[in-house]
Order: sequence, then structure tokens, then C-alpha cells
Amino acid sequence: MFPDLLAQHKRVTGFIWDGYWMDLGTPAKYMQGQIDMLTGHMPYALAKEATEVQPSVWVSKSARVDENAQLAGPCFIGAGAFLGSKAQILPRTIVGAQSLIDQPLAPGCYAPGTLAV
Repeated sequence: MFPDLLAQHKRVTGFIWDGYWMDLGTPAKYMQGQIDMLTGHMPYALAKEATEVQPSVWVSKSARVDENAQLAGPCFIGAGAFLGSKAQILPRTIVGAQSLIDQPLAPGCYAPGTLAV
């Protein structure tokens, strides 16, 4: 993109930044950005939306988690999600809002409304 703009004699400017920055242009980088947020590497006030129930394990205030569900951080459980007694959430897992999970999940990012029963 930048070489084309320069070749067309377009104005290109920059911005100096000392804080966290990551190009989230690929699914892998997007996922890494999510994990960085959960582990505190990227400053974000997660506490407004979720509770850190154990280190790097964030559960939305409106989510429900069975006492027998297993969660390992870093992970995030979205708003209105329900984790049943057989749910196993491994590190590097994001569970979308309104999901119903009652089985082990492979690490990854699960869309809102995911059903895994």
C-alpha cells in the first residue's frame, strides 16, 4: 500500500506511539491480540465487562459457569454464555456471547451463539 501511495506522490504521514500496537490483519494476529488483552499485555479495562475468576480467566458478568466446568487461562467467556458441567475450556480460548458449551473445546475463537453440547 505505501509504495503505491509514494509512487503516486500521495501524502504519507506517520505517528509515533510508545504503547501497545499490533497489526490485526490476519486471524492469527487477531487471536494474539485477544490473548494479549486477557493476559494484560494490551491495556484494556476488561473488569467493566467481566470478572477475572482466576489468573487470565475472564468470565462475563452475565455468563453462567457450572461449578464442575474446567477453565484454564488465558480464556474469555462471553456475555450470556453457559458452560455446563462437562465443559473444558483450554488456554487460548475465546467463547462468544450466548454460547452453550457442555463438552471440551479445542483452543480458538468461538463465534457468538456457538453450540457445543
